[in-house]
Parts: sequence; C-alpha cells; structure tokens
Amino acid sequence: MPTYRIHELGTLFPRAINASGQIVGNQYQPSSGETHAIRRGLDGSLVHLSMFSGGVRAEAWDINDSGQAVGWAKDSAGVNHAVLWNPDGSMTDIGWLSGGSFGSATAINNAGQVTGSSRVGAYDRAFLWSASGGFVDLSALGSGILSGIWAYGWSINAQGYVTGYGSVRKGAVDISHAILWKPDGTVQDLGASTSNASFGRAVNDSTQAAVNVDQANDFLWTGTGTTTLTGFEVYGMNNRGEVVGVNTSDRAGFWSASTGLVSLPTLPAWNGSSATDINYARWIIGTSYQTYWYDRRGVLWEAVPEPSSFLALVCGLAGLGILRRRVR
Repeated sequence: MPTYRIHELGTLFPRAINASGQIVGNQYQPSSGETHAIRRGLDGSLVHLSMFSGGVRAEAWDINDSGQAVGWAKDSAGVNHAVLWNPDGSMTDIGWLSGGSFGSATAINNAGQVTGSSRVGAYDRAFLWSASGGFVDLSALGSGILSGIWAYGWSINAQGYVTGYGSVRKGAVDISHAILWKPDGTVQDLGASTSNASFGRAVNDSTQAAVNVDQANDFLWTGTGTTTLTGFEVYGMNNRGEVVGVNTSDRAGFWSASTGLVSLPTLPAWNGSSATDINYARWIIGTSYQTYWYDRRGVLWEAVPEPSSFLALVCGLAGLGILRRRVR
C-alpha cells in the first residue's frame, strides 16, 4: 500500500473522483441555505454546475472519465430531476421513469449509461438510462427475486452491470437485499447469504461488488465467492478490487487482499474521517471532522509516489494527471 498525504478540500463534500483527478460533490451555500453541485478541477478550482432556471438546489454523485457528471437538481417547483452535467458544465434533464414524479441519478460509466432511482407511485424504482436507449425499469426485472416494492441503482461498471438494492420478500416482510442487475436482463441476489438487510455500494469492471450489511460484516463479492470485511463499512471500490470506507474506530479505511484493513491519516487535531471513493491510482476522497461529526470538511488522500517513480512524475505528469480509470 502507498503512503498518503492528506489535503483539506474545505466545505466541498466529495462524492466521486475520476481517472484524471476531477472530483464532484456538493457544497453548502450559506447565502441561500441550499446545496450546489460542484466539480473540482485539477488546479483546485471549483465550478458550480448548472441548475434549473428558478431552481436553488442540486447534488452531484458521480463523474466518468470524460467529465460527464450525474446527480439531481430541483426545478422551480422544488421537484427533483435526475440530471447529467456535460464536461462544459451544462445540464441535460434526464427526468424520471414513465409515470414517475421525481428522479435521482447516482452513477455513470464511460459509455454514458446512468443508473439511479425514480419515484413511481408510493415507492422508488431503480433505472438504467442512456441517451440512445432511454429508460429501462430495473425494478421490473428479476421476477421471483425482487418483490417490486422498492429498488435503487447505486453503481454501474463499464459493461453495464448495476448494483444497488431492492426489496425481497422474507416471510411476512420485505427487506432490502444487495442486487446485481446484469446486461442480459437477469438479476442476482447478492444479499441471499445473510438474513440482515444489505446494500450494493460499488461494482468494478471485473464485476466484483462491495456490499454493505446492516449490523453484520460487510463483504466483497467476486462472482465465485465472498471475502468478509470485518469491522469495516464499505463505500467505494476501484478496478483493483480495493475498497474504502470507515472502520469501527470512526476512521477512514483502505482494504486490499494484500494489506487487509489499514486506517488512513487524519487532519491534525481532527477526530474522525470517512472515505467515499478511490480510483485506480489509489487516490482517495472523503470527509474528516473535528469534535463533532456534522462539522465536516472534504479531504483528498494523495498517494505519495515511490522514490523511484518521483522523477517521472515531476518530469512528465503534472498534478493529478497520472490518475487512471476509477469506478463506483
């Protein structure tokens, strides 16, 4: 595992980091009391992403390697729309599923496929969207697995596999299970191995999935088995199969098969931290707080290059430009 240098990102709450080091997230605006969707550039500059005319709030949740970002924005009536922000900061209104009343996008891959959820009737339904194909109602798939009450798309990989969670009938009640929606239209219940509620948090291009389990151990699902992640709540994963999140000591953590669980450094005199995303080059984003959990600041854990690679870094690769592909 590399050593890390921690940088404070101020009031930016970072959600995702792409291959070139662009970060998207959210920032509270004291003047309006609302949240704006923000993209942070390689030079540290912050761009306020477009909002609806008359709208006052937006949140960005993911960014792909082309600089396309997704999230949600409120219109002038206060209704949430799933949206896609183009690299120039302009906004495309994705909207919601047919018959829906609001939408939210949570992840985008390099092909421009988007996943998220849309309220239809009394419940939220998972969706897959693309500019060429429009909406696919993922909640309608998986007959015999999903009960059809609620479902959320959370992460999507390069091949179009989506993970998230949906309602599964257990006896007389419905419980959330981590779900993998496959490009062929089939569905796999990743939470079938536990009686607790579970949530798919990330899927990488090897179709490994990081699964959060309520009041039990989280795990990494590999397609052929699972690896238990004891004492660790998972949030993000890269294409190496390395996972980030928070440990039971309220510290941001990094896990890999070779290192096990390792705590990341905190800001001086700050008490706790949490990591939300990691890219292929092992650059990590998250938050840290001082004294009180709600007094949070965004942070970037910069992977410090090995001495042998430092010369190449300063001679040819500026800033965060060495970052390679990341996934959610």
